[in-house]
Amino acid sequence: MKRALAIITAVIIALTFSGCDGFFASPDEVISPPELAGALEGLDIALESAIGENYVFAYPSSGDYRTSCIQKDFDGDGIDEVLVFYIPESDQMLHLNLFVKEQGQWQSVSNINLKSASVGTVEFEDMLGDTAVEIVVGSNLYSASDLKTKQITVYQYSTDGLQAKFQENCTDYRLCDLLRNGYKQIMLFNVSNVTVSAQSDDTSTQSRVAVARLVSLSDTSESVLYCGETAINPATVSVARTISGTVDNLPALYCDLNLGNGQLTTAALLFDSQNMKLTNPLYDAQTGKS
Repeated sequence: MKRALAIITAVIIALTFSGCDGFFASPDEVISPPELAGALEGLDIALESAIGENYVFAYPSSGDYRTSCIQKDFDGDGIDEVLVFYIPESDQMLHLNLFVKEQGQWQSVSNINLKSASVGTVEFEDMLGDTAVEIVVGSNLYSASDLKTKQITVYQYSTDGLQAKFQENCTDYRLCDLLRNGYKQIMLFNVSNVTVSAQSDDTSTQSRVAVARLVSLSDTSESVLYCGETAINPATVSVARTISGTVDNLPALYCDLNLGNGQLTTAALLFDSQNMKLTNPLYDAQTGKS
């Protein structure tokens, strides 16, 4: 025990008089990012060549992918492509860049300005029913309103770059399979402030309107199919979580809706494929009660 205490004391004294201030330095001062190696070797050089030096990486705030550089094999050739999210100093907006490896060298094939403040969620799903994986990017838009606005964009991959198959602004969204066709659809949640003018005088009042809308994508001429729409609680701020299920053999999406101030309400979005109808039986639009 005495020997152990003597060793610890000697180490403390040595650090005290060595001038080493590593214990008090900030992480940025003592930790440097590792150089990219292996399959990603040379990507940092290609990135700097494509976008310059004055930028910061952007990181998804939710979902399974939380890194600014996401590796994924989009074309099934056994070689990963890389998505990079960043914000350049020049315009302070979110950008998405796709890098592919050609003849052993990384090349930028898409540089997209998402015109957003930050990236929310990145998902990879079959959205077109062709077994290929699409890239679903949810980003957060700048908004002066009290309602936060998101943008969902679905990209289809090709060796020439990324092609946007669908893009729409919304309050929130979730991917689901209410059509039961084996691939994902998009449930859009939209909440908006509506001004209503009185007919008797010049006064006006403002009210909230909220709807859920089911959207399906395909590669046919009718690339976007709006399958149904139903009212949800107008006090909705965002979607806390969703769970897929059934009600009387009808596919259902159970949604916990965030009303703000710690309050939640549940919506059950049921889809009748025969009548192409989306309903929410837990909400009464006449009384405004859930």
